[in-house]
Amino acid sequence: MLMKLWGVVLIAPLAGACAVSAPRAPDLAVPAVYAAPRPGADPPKSNLEHWWRLYQDPQLEMLVAQALEGGFDARLARARLAEAQATRGAAHYQIYWPSGGLEASANHASGDDDSERDIDRYAASFSPAWELDLFGRRAASRRVAEGDLHSAEFTAEATRWVLVAQVADNLFAARGLAARLTEARETLRIQRALEASAQAKVEHGLVPASDAAQTRANVETIRSEIQDLEAQLDAARRVLLALCGRGRAPLDEMPILPRIGAPPAPPATVPGDLLSRRPDIREAHWRLASAAGRQQLAALAFLPTLTLSPSLGISKVTGSDTASLWSLGAGAKVPLLDIPRLRKTLDARRAVSEQQVLAYERSVQTAYVEAETALAYLDSDTRRVTMLRAAERDAAIGYEAKHEGYRRGFNALQDTLVAEGAWRQARIALAGAEVTALQRSVQVFKALGGGWSPPAAEQGAALPPPLSSTASKKAG
Repeated sequence: MLMKLWGVVLIAPLAGACAVSAPRAPDLAVPAVYAAPRPGADPPKSNLEHWWRLYQDPQLEMLVAQALEGGFDARLARARLAEAQATRGAAHYQIYWPSGGLEASANHASGDDDSERDIDRYAASFSPAWELDLFGRRAASRRVAEGDLHSAEFTAEATRWVLVAQVADNLFAARGLAARLTEARETLRIQRALEASAQAKVEHGLVPASDAAQTRANVETIRSEIQDLEAQLDAARRVLLALCGRGRAPLDEMPILPRIGAPPAPPATVPGDLLSRRPDIREAHWRLASAAGRQQLAALAFLPTLTLSPSLGISKVTGSDTASLWSLGAGAKVPLLDIPRLRKTLDARRAVSEQQVLAYERSVQTAYVEAETALAYLDSDTRRVTMLRAAERDAAIGYEAKHEGYRRGFNALQDTLVAEGAWRQARIALAGAEVTALQRSVQVFKALGGGWSPPAAEQGAALPPPLSSTASKKAG
C-alpha cells in the first residue's frame, strides 16, 4: 500500500506537467470553384499526371523522359529518398528492437614462483534491455519516423513536379526564340532591300542621303538583334541539355525548330483537389505530422521510463567448474529533477508544431493563388492570341495586296517591303503571344499538381491527423 502511495505521489505531478493538447487544426479552407473561366474539357486523371503528353510533342516527351531518368535534380532526389528510407529503417529498429549486446572477457594470471600456478578466467554475458511502452512512446516515435519518411517522399515528388515543368517551359521558350530568330532574319532581308532601294534613290537624287543612312541604321539594328537572339537560343539549348543531365554535350544534340503549337485545355478541377494533388502540400502535411509526434514525445518525457533487463552470464576459472547465472531485472526512471528542462523542451516543440501548422496553411493558400492566377492568365493569353492571329491575317492580306500591286506595276517596291515588314512584325507578336500561352499552360498544369503519381495517391491512402485524440489522452 505504501509503495502504491509513493507511486501516485511521484507520477501525479509528472502527469500534470506533461498534459498537452494537440497542435491546432490548420485552416485549409479554399473556395469551392476557381473564379477564372476555363474550357469545359476534362482530361482523365492519368493525363494530368502525365500532362506533357497532351501537347502531342515527341521532343517534349523525349526530353522529359531524359530529365526524369538522368537529370541531376532527379538523381539527387532519388539519393535523398534512399537516405530517408534507410533512416526510417534505423528508426524502426530503434523503436522495436531491444538494446544491449554480448560481452566477453578473458584474463590470465601468472604466479610469481613455482608454488603458485597460472590462473585463467573466462566470462561471457548477454544483457538485452527492453523499454516497456505503457504511455505511447512507441506510437509517437513511429509517427515521427513515418512523417519524416513521407515528407522526404513528397520532397522527391516535388522535385519531379518542378523538373517536368522546367523542361517544358524552357523548350517552349527556346522555340519562341527560334521563331523570333527566323522572323528577324526575314526582317533583315527586307531592311537590306529597303537599304538598296534608298541608296539607288540617293544616287539618282530622288531622296536625301539621310534616308539611306536611316535604312543602314535599321539594318545594323536588326543585325544586332539577330546576334542577341542567337546567343539566347544557344543558352536556352544549353539549359535544356543541363536539365537532362547532358550539360557538356554539343549544342547540335539539342535541335530547336521554330514550331509553336496550341496549348491543350486544362482539366476542370476544383480547388479542393489541390490538397491531394500538390506534392508540396502533401509534404507540408507530413512535416506537421512529424512535428506533432515530436511534441507528443516531449510531453511523454515527463512520465517514468520503465525498462525490463534480463541477463545471462557464464564464467569459468582454471581448475573449477563452469558457473552460469541468469537474472531478470526491471527499472524505473522518474525525471523529477529534469522537469524545468523538459518544460522548455515541450514549449519549443509546441512552437515548432505551430510553425508547421502555419507552413501547412501557407502551402495551401499559395497553391490556390498560383492555380487561380495561372488559370486567369491563361484565359487572357488565349484571348490575346486570338486577337493577334486576326491582326496577323489582316497584315498578311495587306502585304499580299501590296505585293500583287507591285507585280502589276501599280506600287513601288518600297511600299511592298514596308507592308511585308509590318506583316513580319505581326507574326513576331503572334509567335510571342503563342509561346507565352504555352508557358502559361505549363504553369497551369504545375499549379494544379500535375506531373507526379506517388503510390500513396494512387492507392487513395487517407492522411492521418497530425495528433490523434488517443495520443493526447495518453500524453495527459
